[in-house]
Amino acid sequence: MSDYRMLKKNLLVVLIILLLVVVGRIPGYGAEDSFPEKIPFEAYGVLVNSGGCLLFAPGGEMGLLLNLDEYGDFEAGDTVCVAGLLVMGCATPCPDAIGCVEENSITDADFYYSPMVPAQVIISLLPDSPIDSLINLIDGFALDSLLGLSTYLVAFPDTFLVGFIIDFLEHHPDILFIQPNYLLELPEIHQISQSFPDQGQPTFLDGTEPISFYTQPGVNVINSDTANMIVTGEGVVVAIIDNGLDFDHPLFENSLVGPLYDFIDFDTFPAETEGDLYGHGTFVAGLVRLISPGAEIMPLRAFDSDGYGNAFTVSRAIYWAIDQGADIINMSFGFESDNPIIAGAVEDAVEAGLILVAAAGNNSRAEIKYPAAYPEVLAVTSLDTLDYLADFANCGPGLDVCAPGVNVYSSLAGEYFWGFWSGTSFSAPMASGTIALVLEKVDSLIPAEMLQHIRLAAEQELQWGQVVPPDNQYGYGALDAFSAVLAWSRGDVNNSGDLDIADITHIIAYLYLGGPPPTPVEVLADCNCDGSFDIADITAIIRFLYLFGDDFRPCYPQ
Repeated sequence: MSDYRMLKKNLLVVLIILLLVVVGRIPGYGAEDSFPEKIPFEAYGVLVNSGGCLLFAPGGEMGLLLNLDEYGDFEAGDTVCVAGLLVMGCATPCPDAIGCVEENSITDADFYYSPMVPAQVIISLLPDSPIDSLINLIDGFALDSLLGLSTYLVAFPDTFLVGFIIDFLEHHPDILFIQPNYLLELPEIHQISQSFPDQGQPTFLDGTEPISFYTQPGVNVINSDTANMIVTGEGVVVAIIDNGLDFDHPLFENSLVGPLYDFIDFDTFPAETEGDLYGHGTFVAGLVRLISPGAEIMPLRAFDSDGYGNAFTVSRAIYWAIDQGADIINMSFGFESDNPIIAGAVEDAVEAGLILVAAAGNNSRAEIKYPAAYPEVLAVTSLDTLDYLADFANCGPGLDVCAPGVNVYSSLAGEYFWGFWSGTSFSAPMASGTIALVLEKVDSLIPAEMLQHIRLAAEQELQWGQVVPPDNQYGYGALDAFSAVLAWSRGDVNNSGDLDIADITHIIAYLYLGGPPPTPVEVLADCNCDGSFDIADITAIIRFLYLFGDDFRPCYPQ
């Protein structure tokens, strides 16, 4: 073994030993308490040939090579999950191994596993608890924090494993929770899907061009074109947490609202950059703009150009949206299991009155991803062109609605401004846009009421048959923007935004004096939801305005 390699190995072992020694400095641990020689261990990583041995590199960190006692049929280059007992400085014939994992199990590390950022943890402390003395125990430092909260992103020497640091600190009395900074991803990373640019580059003229954008089948499926005759989402702010936006795209002229932020490059210009998922954020934002052309868009870049982000960055983006006055947050990304820091951000957003929408995921699984799996979030999956669940789309208990997600047409970044893409990422913004339409009509709904409203307004009669909600594959049915808007528009037959005496006189003139029909659609006159227009509808408005003050609630498809 070379002197350099021996020195490197010894230094790593010394650092681990030093970490064990300082355990006695944590309240609750005494010097008389011996730290276990074998530490419970679980990690994601890669198998490598090194020094004539097959070794495991947790998180791909080549300076942390470990010897396993069981490799199964796996070979060098395989990405795997390993669980067992970690022993540092064990006897091994492999010169590059700094430790062993005994009694280990080894399995395929597919994309359902949540990998983590090496050498980082997220720590949430009790109020007024100092962070400095705590992170000194691990030779760490605070990289960032959530404004107004005692929650910190902490870095430490990369010679230490994340799981080891968590085991070391999790029982500290000042800590509310400690977790890895999990890597998150946009669903289309692992789906066999990509954008297909429309190389014809159609010219842009708002409302008329390109035809493929404004007249695509999805608009008819969710009836957003009819809903836009009543409302456009004006005055509503939709925050889009994604991988940025192409600010040169003409679709977004005069539609953006700030302050904006890029949590990847740490600046105020969250522009997309070229990579494997180039165009994703722009595509998502275009669909919000399609469904609610009057809404304002707040792009927040929390994912890189290849579609990867992390739990802390996404949480920062959620809190940014809260603080900067967003009404809706679109989250076209996912992760596999509950994540305390994001769960807390979701709860705080809902408490602040924001409505959250998320994609169910593209793994063809009967289990929806988080954050869509949180009950406070509207979970949206994808339909194909025949109203069946798309072959890539996740579903399962907790699913709320489905929307078009196959060969959707929207804005792209880069040389070609428009194109096609498939994924649940592109069904979610249709729901966000629909909620923006409803919010323009009635802004008094709390998030739970809005989610229930979108569910009840969904279309249950699909091309293939009837959805009986709540259905594990289709939730409450297909998103229906017109039904959602109509529910709060009945009786406003002159489309003034108010229900008043003018609506009564308009209906009377329409029914009995040959006056003009309700504007813009006749069904606005069906105030009592019985499917016809008659004196009973006039009576319903009079009762609401002048007699009993009955709550003029929406009616829904049966």
